[in-house]
Amino acid sequence: NADISLIGNTIFNNGMMIYLDPNYIGTGGFTSRKQLQEQLRIGGFYVVTRVEGTIGITGFQTKLQCIYQNT
Repeated sequence: NADISLIGNTIFNNGMMIYLDPNYIGTGGFTSRKQLQEQLRIGGFYVVTRVEGTIGITGFQTKLQCIYQNT
């Protein structure tokens, strides 16, 4: 599963499918990335189960809670 913090936006809704690409977190080449993705479930498709948007002194922030579906 994944908890994600983003710069504020309004494009996410509960039930949406999103894809997280582990390549952007520095996991190495394709072979090692694929192995990490499968073993740690750090990439692939997730279903958004909760969206929270907050506006404060520091700006607009969106937090997502997601459940892992598959690679």
